[in-house]
Amino acid sequence: MYAERVKQIRRTLAAVVPSNRRLTVFDRARLAEVDEFYLRCQQQRDYCRDRTGRLKPLTEFQRPIRRSFSQLPNPTEEYLRLYRCSAD
Repeated sequence: MYAERVKQIRRTLAAVVPSNRRLTVFDRARLAEVDEFYLRCQQQRDYCRDRTGRLKPLTEFQRPIRRSFSQLPNPTEEYLRLYRCSAD
């Protein structure tokens, strides 16, 4: 899967970043946070492309359904309300 290749690439890139802690050019905590998010994105990508059903969806990429379709507003009325047009 693509996420496994990304892990390998990230390990290689981590070796390139200098290990001198006094360098202030790299914020290692932020770098790790971005790398982790990127990896989770690739895992979600693998889940969406998986046709075997082996992979599980990631919870942070699932949006809750807040209301049913029958409760959605009329799009024309919403447009007129947003752009302050009169319905006449």
